[in-house]
Amino acid sequence: MAGPYPDGVTDDPPRDPEPIDDVAPVRPRPATWDVWLTILLLVPLAVLAMSASYSGMMAGTTGGGCGGSCDGPSLTIGLVLMTFSPIVLFFAALFVGIRRLSRGKRAFWAPLAAFVALAVLWYAGVVLTRFGAI
Repeated sequence: MAGPYPDGVTDDPPRDPEPIDDVAPVRPRPATWDVWLTILLLVPLAVLAMSASYSGMMAGTTGGGCGGSCDGPSLTIGLVLMTFSPIVLFFAALFVGIRRLSRGKRAFWAPLAAFVALAVLWYAGVVLTRFGAI
């Protein structure tokens, strides 16, 4: 140690810090109406998904009176579509909506698309169950 200060410390004035080039860009905030509309669409989607899934479980009784003459795979695929697709679609819409809102992008279309997909998949399950129980 040559002076009264520890190694690397001097009497020189402080230097300006180096400019930082790799600063993360600021994400834009989502529009307030988009946040509210997304939330207002996700709430009824959750209710619809739960009731559609419940009715899909109750549709399982359609194969009870077949006496072995039912088309097993068609009935099973229909019941799985009616029971599980509403819940999966709700969580997918929830995930996509939150992710898009956190990135400052429009997100209200995610629950709307889930409504349409839920209706299509649920009615496809109804058709498969109906034709499987004949």
